[in-house]
Amino acid sequence: MMITQPYPPAQLLIRLTLLLCIGFATSTSAQLLQPPELYEPGWGSAPGPDIFTDTPSLRWSYDETYSVTYDLYVSQAPYGPDNVIFTASTLDSGYDVPKGVLDNGGTYCWYVITGDDRTSDSLCFTVKLGSPPPPLGRRPGDSGPPGPDLSEAMTFTWSSVASATGYDLNVNMYDDNTSNSVSRLSVVGLTGTSYTLFDALGDGNYWWTMTSFGPRGEGVPGDRLYFTIGGGSHPPHEQQILGAGDAERRVAARMGTELVCPIR
Repeated sequence: MMITQPYPPAQLLIRLTLLLCIGFATSTSAQLLQPPELYEPGWGSAPGPDIFTDTPSLRWSYDETYSVTYDLYVSQAPYGPDNVIFTASTLDSGYDVPKGVLDNGGTYCWYVITGDDRTSDSLCFTVKLGSPPPPLGRRPGDSGPPGPDLSEAMTFTWSSVASATGYDLNVNMYDDNTSNSVSRLSVVGLTGTSYTLFDALGDGNYWWTMTSFGPRGEGVPGDRLYFTIGGGSHPPHEQQILGAGDAERRVAARMGTELVCPIR
């Protein structure tokens, strides 16, 4: 019969310590090699939520105890590795997407990969950038007709809009009996906060409004402000003043010039 001698206490302690260290190292290594959990932005399937920036901050889980890095991949439809449009390498817990990568209206999915090619799940989102709001603080005029009676030599003023690169100003003449309106003046590509009227509008009832525009397009018109010239109550002119087209409008904005459609 074979008799097995028990380990001495000191040797047994050393063997147990070695086993514990090997187990800890193995479990720690497995933990490090796991892909991270993606936090934001996005949902697990396209199109995902709308985000209102084209420079989002992508964030995921990261254990600061260990030196682990990740590679980021951003793809467009139909998504996946074959449709990657942007990558960034050697990252830790997040990345701020730079300007010019994402387009307004585009849907994107993103994921990260660990050093041993373990891939995380994907999150998807859609970029939705709003156009700038109309200017506030506009003068002259009242919010309802007939408004103040003004001279033909007037200056329109407004407050600047932080996200706007320019403004359009439109003056319309209306019939106070039928409320029918015709455009009398259109000025596009304004870059300041005032415009002095040099062309005579003539006696009548008027309202005016403004829109702002920026890199992502033109916003909605602001509220109407009403005024009269010569006491009002004159029918609107038959000739409608045509505004500049969208192409001309964009060129004017880029050049920082003003396009004026004068009275006919």
